Amino acid sequence: MKTRTAGGRFDPHEEAVYFVAGHNIGEIAETHPWNLVAVNDIAGENATHTGPDAKRTRELRERIDAGNLVLLDSGIFWLTQRHMRAHPGMTMDEALSLPPDEVDGFDWLWANYVALASEFEDRLWGYIELDQGGADNKRKTRAKLEALGLRPIPVYHPLNDGWDYFDELCEQYDRICMGNVVQARNPVRRHLLSTLWERRRRHPDVWVHVLGLTISEMLTAYPVSSTDSSGWVYALRYGAQTAPGAHAMGDIFSRFPTTFSYDPGLDRHDLGGQRRGVHFLASEAYFMQTVMRRQQRDLRDLFGDDALLPAPDDREQVRR
Repeated sequence: MKTRTAGGRFDPHEEAVYFVAGHNIGEIAETHPWNLVAVNDIAGENATHTGPDAKRTRELRERIDAGNLVLLDSGIFWLTQRHMRAHPGMTMDEALSLPPDEVDGFDWLWANYVALASEFEDRLWGYIELDQGGADNKRKTRAKLEALGLRPIPVYHPLNDGWDYFDELCEQYDRICMGNVVQARNPVRRHLLSTLWERRRRHPDVWVHVLGLTISEMLTAYPVSSTDSSGWVYALRYGAQTAPGAHAMGDIFSRFPTTFSYDPGLDRHDLGGQRRGVHFLASEAYFMQTVMRRQQRDLRDLFGDDALLPAPDDREQVRR
């Protein structure tokens, strides 16, 4: 029997979900209640104190109590970036492959992760495992977490772990995450998503969340269960012209003009202020999720419930 990953707010029958990250959860949630929050964001990111920041933990509790659907990210990507910058000459791939005990601050992140996952797991949508190192290290770390009574969502890295590990996780768990996407160029992303599409033929009951993937035309061709991104907030960081303006079937065909940029000199609540900008961009993320869900619903209506998975392969007797 498969392990049911933790998260009291997870509904396996829910439509596709687009989690947004990269900004204050309270402001995002006023418009788009599906949020990804990293452990380091709650802990305070300085890796010097022994427990989660009280104010940020209280804010997280308030948002969850208000009905937010929160996916808790482990913070490993942030931690390995931090480690890489502290060790000149190291690449991100090298940092991600290190055993946990060789990464600066891993014990600090572990303590905060365990504290937050233990307190909130029945009210979270889910929480992602501490996926530091290759498959062997991830198995060991996950076993330690499970020994504490925690049930994180395992993470699969196709460029590092090999496809057999994907099958192993899908045979053991009801949900998994797939990484290696956030820094991949578009041709590599297409290859990963198309291969995931084919490999899921053997595991139609497994919910697969793709980490760090903004909704695009690729998801029209290769539907996924859920994804997350901080790309929606780029207009606040780098100017409106960096954010997509209009979409059709997930594809971008225009961008916002510079007149959509917020004015840092205005009050955050004024028209043209930053908070209004957050609401505007979070609304766009909400609409993109709505479109993704409608596309998938139309596919099911036209071609049946199996339309979001590859056709059965009679030669391999898969999904017959």
